[in-house]
Amino acid sequence: MTINFSRANASRNHVARYTAFASQEVILDATVFLDFVDPQVQPGVTAGELELYEKRFFRPTGKSHGRPAGTPSPEQSRGPSNPLETEEYVSRSVNLSRAYDNLAEGYSKEAGDANLQSDNYILLTVLFSIVLLLEGISSKFRNQAIG
Repeated sequence: MTINFSRANASRNHVARYTAFASQEVILDATVFLDFVDPQVQPGVTAGELELYEKRFFRPTGKSHGRPAGTPSPEQSRGPSNPLETEEYVSRSVNLSRAYDNLAEGYSKEAGDANLQSDNYILLTVLFSIVLLLEGISSKFRNQAIG
């Protein structure tokens, strides 16, 4: 029981850590995406820089997650305004955080079940010892024959 509570707490610590990592990744990805959009507008960007941005923010089909310069606005296209709003964008840390959260929930449930089982065992043990005590006390009384 205690081990499962400890495992659940350790898993929750991992959840907090990976949630912080995910937040940092989103900030980094947003910064990189803004750096991608900016060179699209300004001249003097090397082909290598654009290729690096395209690898990060373009799907294998060649469609962009975001809205490079000259494309219709989200209101016109009804698409996401940036890659961080797409369903495909999920950081590895978010997935790890969710996995550890599910693991922590499982350990908590197991610990709760074990706690209930031990409480029931203690209750039955106490009741049994009370029955034995009362039986021992009653055996010391003298029985008088009626009749």
